[in-house]
Amino acid sequence: IGRMVDELTEAISDGLGGMSLDRLEADLHVGLLHQCQNSLLRKAMVESQSLLLAHRFFYQHTSDMYPEEPFLHEHLHILEALRNGAVREACDALREHLLASSDRAVVRIARIRDGFRDVPLSYLEPIETAS
Repeated sequence: IGRMVDELTEAISDGLGGMSLDRLEADLHVGLLHQCQNSLLRKAMVESQSLLLAHRFFYQHTSDMYPEEPFLHEHLHILEALRNGAVREACDALREHLLASSDRAVVRIARIRDGFRDVPLSYLEPIETAS
């Protein structure tokens, strides 16, 4: 937890790109989760984390949406509460973070849907369909 707090604090002061943001997301939602002793709970949580995969794409293509990525402070609040033994506060902060993150994901999806144009891959050719 101490390392994660230090890295989040550094990320807030320095600013980071997409891959680093993805790693910080995984630290809390995957790395910390794997410390859970309850294997059934751990398995259920891992299976419900498909949004983390989408965030990898989001961070690469919507990094200009926020002056500072909002989850950094949210994660920091969760981890500092855990470090201080304030489990209820950490749970409440995690709940708020997940709700806010879900709302931001919807906004990111809309932005990508409305304006994203990916670079064509050289090894793929368009297929023409008959009318």
